[in-house]
Amino acid sequence: SAISRADIERLAPAIAEDDIVLLNTGWGRKRANTKEFLTQYVYLGGDAAEFLVERGVKGVGIDAVSLGGYNDPSKADPPHRAMLGNGKFIIEELFFPDEVMDGVRRVFVGAPVKLQGCGGAWARAMLWEF
Repeated sequence: SAISRADIERLAPAIAEDDIVLLNTGWGRKRANTKEFLTQYVYLGGDAAEFLVERGVKGVGIDAVSLGGYNDPSKADPPHRAMLGNGKFIIEELFFPDEVMDGVRRVFVGAPVKLQGCGGAWARAMLWEF
């Protein structure tokens, strides 16, 4: 199912301009090479992605396989177009240890491997205390 604009609007007071929004749906705990993990994940709806762009975020990360829904361009394309089309970055397949789910704001660092001619690459994702 999709994370809707209404879902994200409830969190708006905690989202500031230039923030990086990390979405912990719990899907990272299901990580496996299974049909369920690869096709039935929670994703960001296009309207919610547009709201994040309106809020001025720098990017968004999610613990699912993709930011957009599986096997349906009407669900897969809008969040990608909203974010990437507005110069925002996307990072997918994150994992959130319980220790970082304490409400403390942290600095997110996603250090990507640079590859020529590719639309994406793996990255080392880190949260730093400040």
